[in-house]
Amino acid sequence: VYCETPMSVVTNCTFIGNVSGDHGGGLVCASAVGAITDCAFTNNSAGNRGGGLLCGGKVGTISGCVFKGNTANGIGGGLRTNGNVERITGCKFLGNTAAGYGGGCSCGPASFFGVEDCEFTSNKVNVATDCYGGGLSTIASVSRISGSTFTGNLSLKDGGGLFIVIYLILALTFGFTLLTSDIAIGRKTGMNSIRAYASMSPKWKFLGIVTFLVPAIIMTYYAVIGGWI
Repeated sequence: VYCETPMSVVTNCTFIGNVSGDHGGGLVCASAVGAITDCAFTNNSAGNRGGGLLCGGKVGTISGCVFKGNTANGIGGGLRTNGNVERITGCKFLGNTAAGYGGGCSCGPASFFGVEDCEFTSNKVNVATDCYGGGLSTIASVSRISGSTFTGNLSLKDGGGLFIVIYLILALTFGFTLLTSDIAIGRKTGMNSIRAYASMSPKWKFLGIVTFLVPAIIMTYYAVIGGWI
């Protein structure tokens, strides 16, 4: 099913054994949806993203839905969200498979939501490269995760249960510390990074060069990844 125009509610629907050569094996919501509730997505498959369901626009709530045995040759075996989703609550992701990110659920960079009281069981990403989050994969997009269980999910590379955990730990420790120190040094010296570190000590000039080179190197591949996602 392909829904191009906005809808208020999708509820009490069952999608079984459907196939799409591109996105959304069971259902594609290309525009905004108020809520998707009490739906079942079973054994659907997509050639690219969202084996069971693909949400391209803003979604208020996805609740009480079951995603079971769906397959995506790209990302998001059970569910893929591209737009903003306020909440995913009371859903079950069981035995879904993706070739890239998020065996159970994959959430893109535009998403900002909470995952509450959900179950992620026996989902997997089944390639050895560029695969993250057997149960759930997010790209800097989750505000809260609560009351959810992750059991028996598999990723052949990173994050069998939850890829975002390590990312948040590193962002709040190394990332935040380096950011605040760079801001403080810049405000104190009023110079660019190379000159600022050199002014404190000639031995530290290389640190200024590093702070310039690292973002430049990261952007060479992160821009490609962002465009692909």
